[in-house]
Amino acid sequence: MKRPWLVAWLEPPYQNQLPVSRDHHGGLRLYPIAHGGSPNNRRTQVNELRAALTWCAPNLHDKTF
Repeated sequence: MKRPWLVAWLEPPYQNQLPVSRDHHGGLRLYPIAHGGSPNNRRTQVNELRAALTWCAPNLHDKTF
């Protein structure tokens, strides 16, 4: 968790519509999470992002990390 990113994998109808290279196991790296912050700040922001995704899109994100 040294430099976490928000990564998205698109559904088949939308996979090939973006002219962006996929660079994280087929996903799109969208947003860096607290890359300039301390480890505690990073951990807090990752946990807040997980909580927001659980609240807003509970069936659309990977809860294993």
